[in-house]
Amino acid sequence: MESTSVLEALQQQIEEFLTSIGRPAQVFSLRPEKAALLVIDMQQFSCAPKHGVQFPGLAATVDRINALVDACHDQGVPVIWVRHSFRVSETGDDAGLYPLFHKQPLSRGMFDAGPDTALYPAMHYDAAVDHVVFKNRYSAFAATNAELPDLLRRLAVEQLWVAGVVTNVCVESTARDAMQRDYEVIMVADAVTSPFALAHAVTLLNFRVFFGDVRNMDEIISAMGIRGK
Repeated sequence: MESTSVLEALQQQIEEFLTSIGRPAQVFSLRPEKAALLVIDMQQFSCAPKHGVQFPGLAATVDRINALVDACHDQGVPVIWVRHSFRVSETGDDAGLYPLFHKQPLSRGMFDAGPDTALYPAMHYDAAVDHVVFKNRYSAFAATNAELPDLLRRLAVEQLWVAGVVTNVCVESTARDAMQRDYEVIMVADAVTSPFALAHAVTLLNFRVFFGDVRNMDEIISAMGIRGK
């Protein structure tokens, strides 16, 4: 069966399941006053990689994330940029099992906030108001030096709008863990992307069933009282 047919069949099954249990189309109301925008891994190593696959439609994804960031800046919604970076010490590094699943050896620029971990220059990062946290695992909550949970508590955040890359890896891992910690999680469907179109689509479908809501950029921006671009 072709991937398109598989996806359509899965989507139909999910819609039938949600109807059978009486689930609303969206579980959460958008609450900008209690929300933060969480931007995952929009960095040099992922957006301008020296090796590996390119993301389809990356430029459009960058534009949509920036539109969200601009709206959050305008409305005072916190923006949190998550950067993936490993650390080196006298006893070794903290990359764990990560190297087993990626091109080896890992670039030296991936360590100690090196150049590969820098935010992609096209992003609308504002050092004066935005927050930056680091992770060394796919999930920002599972990082051995996790900074995100403390930051969210300080900001009194209850709802997370999640954007970035890769949909089916770091975005999904972080978003799932957020739900398990009782955050209302909304994945922004057109502000996340993956090199693998089918994995991207299935991740969004599965996330909607068990972990949170899936909405588009314009819905988020509209909730802040701003017309989408």
